[in-house]
Amino acid sequence: MTRPILTAMVSYAAGILAGQYFDIPVIFLYFTGALVLLLGLYHEASGWQKNRLYFCLALVALGIIMVQWQDERNKGNIEFLADQRVLIIGSVAAEPDVRLNAANYTVKVEELVERDGESAVESSGEPVRGRILLTVAGPAPQYSYGDRLEISGIPMVPKEPGNPGEFNYREYLKAKGIQLIIKSRQGAGVQKTGTGSINPVVDVCLKIKVKLMAVIDATMSRQHAGLLAGILFGSGGRIDPGARNDFALTGVVHILSVSGYHMGLLVAFCVLCGNILQLNKTGRNILMVLVTSFYAVMTGASPPVVRALVMAWVLLLARHSGGEYDWPNSLSLAALVILLYDPRALFNPGFQLSFTATWGILYLAPLWRGLPKLAPAGLLSAVTIVSQALAITVSAQAAIFPITSYYFNYISLVSLPANLIIVPLISLVMILGGFAALGGLLWLPLGGTVNFSTGLILDLILRIARFLAGLPFAVVTVKQPSIVQIAAFYVITVISIEAFRNPEIWLRLRRRWSLHRTKVVPLILAIVAAILWTSIVSPAGSGKLEVTFLDIGQGDAVLIQSPDGRSIIIDTGGVQGSPLSAYNPGEKILVPYLRRKGISKIDLLVLSHAHADHIQGAEALVKSMGVNMLVVAPQFDDSSDGSRLLNSFTEKGIQIKEATGGEKVLFDEKITLEVLSPPGNAEAKENDNSLVVRLCFGELHILFTGDVGETVLQKLADYPVAVHAEIVKVPHHGSKSGWLERFYRVADPEMAVISVGPNYFGHPSREVLNGLSGLNIPVFRTDKNGAVIVRSDGSDYQVETVKDQ
Repeated sequence: MTRPILTAMVSYAAGILAGQYFDIPVIFLYFTGALVLLLGLYHEASGWQKNRLYFCLALVALGIIMVQWQDERNKGNIEFLADQRVLIIGSVAAEPDVRLNAANYTVKVEELVERDGESAVESSGEPVRGRILLTVAGPAPQYSYGDRLEISGIPMVPKEPGNPGEFNYREYLKAKGIQLIIKSRQGAGVQKTGTGSINPVVDVCLKIKVKLMAVIDATMSRQHAGLLAGILFGSGGRIDPGARNDFALTGVVHILSVSGYHMGLLVAFCVLCGNILQLNKTGRNILMVLVTSFYAVMTGASPPVVRALVMAWVLLLARHSGGEYDWPNSLSLAALVILLYDPRALFNPGFQLSFTATWGILYLAPLWRGLPKLAPAGLLSAVTIVSQALAITVSAQAAIFPITSYYFNYISLVSLPANLIIVPLISLVMILGGFAALGGLLWLPLGGTVNFSTGLILDLILRIARFLAGLPFAVVTVKQPSIVQIAAFYVITVISIEAFRNPEIWLRLRRRWSLHRTKVVPLILAIVAAILWTSIVSPAGSGKLEVTFLDIGQGDAVLIQSPDGRSIIIDTGGVQGSPLSAYNPGEKILVPYLRRKGISKIDLLVLSHAHADHIQGAEALVKSMGVNMLVVAPQFDDSSDGSRLLNSFTEKGIQIKEATGGEKVLFDEKITLEVLSPPGNAEAKENDNSLVVRLCFGELHILFTGDVGETVLQKLADYPVAVHAEIVKVPHHGSKSGWLERFYRVADPEMAVISVGPNYFGHPSREVLNGLSGLNIPVFRTDKNGAVIVRSDGSDYQVETVKDQ
């Protein structure tokens, strides 16, 4: 086996995957692993090459055991405290995650003092064990690693994903050993009482980092300081969201995380210092190990950092000992180190992107070596430099293409020029910013002087990123690829390149083809059929209507996809008056969901009325993808929010149609939207001015009621034929103001959907739930069932929910 570490890593990773998706008894694993290992040792005399199967199977068993052991290690016993007021004592167990308007603290629970106002006495005698995520919003005291805190609050279990393909925040926190979340406004209910147990090395590194960050904050604007902190230390929480979005759209967001690029500059810095100090080879290597280790701990030792650290150490060891450096084994060793400590890092996007990008640079970039030979002699040096930069950028982007498509659902068409222009500027920023931070510790004005230049370069970077991200062709939305498609991409890429590099492979393939073609042809056809099936078969493309009531919190948002794939959006969700939920649902939920579906254009947008919980996501939607037409009620611009939004749509050249009761919008030959309310001359409350729309598709009718109240429902009930619907979206998130039994008897729905999230209004009201139950109308709630998906061929329909509750 020429690369034993590579084989070991692949085997161990296969075990982690098996442990993730299959529930295998631990005792069986221990027995099997020990047995195959003993068999391998028994037959070792016949050679490692011949008996490596035993060791690979043992590593597969180890991978399964490790992922199960990690789950057990991270499992706490504090989930029973959810939704109760508690007083707990714990210590900050990791570096705080400081954001623009909040800070997150991972707190290791040490003692439960009170529970629901009573002294906590545990009958079992078992001490509480687990971690909570403390989120402190707004201006508040900032706590540090190791601080012991007394926390009073109501813990909550992290929310499960409510929409198809959505990021699983609960599993993400679970992998970090976090079971509960406590939110605090401006530090209310949180008090520092001392210092808990700490790792002294981590404590020293983080304290030095705090001092360096303080220099940056004192010598730069808030925007520049947040950006420089992200570039130097990977602390991206304070980066302006608009700037982060520009970096993402231009394919240079990797500059905001510490990686091998940072380690390379750091190693170069150590070489320079070693030469200045006249250190010998051993001294320089020791200096590199110490400095890179310190930097890795200071920046959080994330998978990209550890990967770069291990590979740098292996390279130093090879050069020091005079041995040969083999990058596949080095890369595999880095992966093994990370996965042995944290098996679930395999599912971390940062881990996947870091290793595939590095693989791309080391495996694909050498294919460009012959390009400079084609250049004229006078341009050889320039062509060599440019071709190397192109090789690295293109190879890295090509390698991560399937993974970025899977997680982010778009391809940046400006990534190549953005990387070629911005990355060299980032090198200059890192050098100047790092020197300013270190120099500022000695004399603050020195740091300020240097960072003046750093700020100018950062401004230039921001302008370039904003310009490129704003180009109409900057990104292309892609549907989320399947795991089969991703695997096929890498397998085909490797086979093609290996065949290109080694012509003997073609001869071997032809020889084996002639011997085994009767077996190979069916296999190839089956693989091609599977790939085509996963590529082209989807509900939206199967001749069916698909209506998705999204789980968007305390708001409304519905996606309607016609059988030919055209799209209608009814409302875009939002959150009213909650500083702890100050995020845009359009950016966080609606747009990502549309991208996962491969949707890049909205044919029709309907906004029922101008309340924030129905329109807050509209601007993010229009900014991210095209909208052909907007339909609103005539009263929409009576409010300042509605008027401002319409002006924004008009400036973008979007066609706006005002619709009133009695009108019809013919979307296509099979789909019609019937507007039932409001009348054109209505003077009523904003909620009662909501557009009420009935979707007609064959024999299926779905009634969307906005936030109308009892008065409007009374009028609608006078028209039984017009309001009849198989499915009714319950008005106003299930508020009792939108309940009228007569209306539901007239509409005679077969099911009802309530779009609702956590709220202080008591939605949905008990009166509405009891009333629907009394009429034997099944109820689906987005807060309990997650997204509710209805598929229909026009004669029958099926209902699917994301959650089983």
